[in-house]
Amino acid sequence: ARECSAVWSIRLILETYDWEAPIIIFYQDILQYAAQIHADISVEDSLYMTEEPEDDFEAFGPLKNIFENARNVTLKNAFGSTQTVMKAYLTLIGDSFDTGLVTKQIGMTPDKLRRLDEVLGNGMLFGHTEWGIATELEVCDHVGPLLRKLFDRIPCGPQALYEVARTHTAEWHILILVKMYEKKFPALYFPRDVIRYIAQLHGAIGFDDYFLF
Repeated sequence: ARECSAVWSIRLILETYDWEAPIIIFYQDILQYAAQIHADISVEDSLYMTEEPEDDFEAFGPLKNIFENARNVTLKNAFGSTQTVMKAYLTLIGDSFDTGLVTKQIGMTPDKLRRLDEVLGNGMLFGHTEWGIATELEVCDHVGPLLRKLFDRIPCGPQALYEVARTHTAEWHILILVKMYEKKFPALYFPRDVIRYIAQLHGAIGFDDYFLF
């Protein structure tokens, strides 16, 4: 790529035919590879439930009623519009570690703490430990600026964060919460600098998507 004055780009193209958003996870090895070749990553999705279905729609069974009802309802986000809203989380996840020590090492107060022995509503134990921070939920069309806001909150660099994770035998995970109020999938584009940052964390990226229309 350097010899050709070009860049590598990794594109994931999805075609969604039902009302369940796909599970998208970029694991550590994928991000490491992308960082090594100085590539960016993008996800493109097309939702094929916006027009009147053909005769074979019966294959979707009860979804027909959902489709008919959804036509007459316009849901709005917390800002009073139908624009897509997103929120980004950076979470250290491990079996068991000292969350107080992590707070001291990183130098900031977390937005979220979960403990291994935490009892859930169903009586089960949570099962692992989490230390995490997050952005605010905001109207957003691209994840790149949102992630930069998340990273800017952290008072130390990615190498220091990796050392924290290694010390506590834990891993960093980035979760993007996406709520879509229109029949349009947002642009999930990760610039090279964002990929490089996450690769230095030895972390993974996941998406929690909701179609709300």
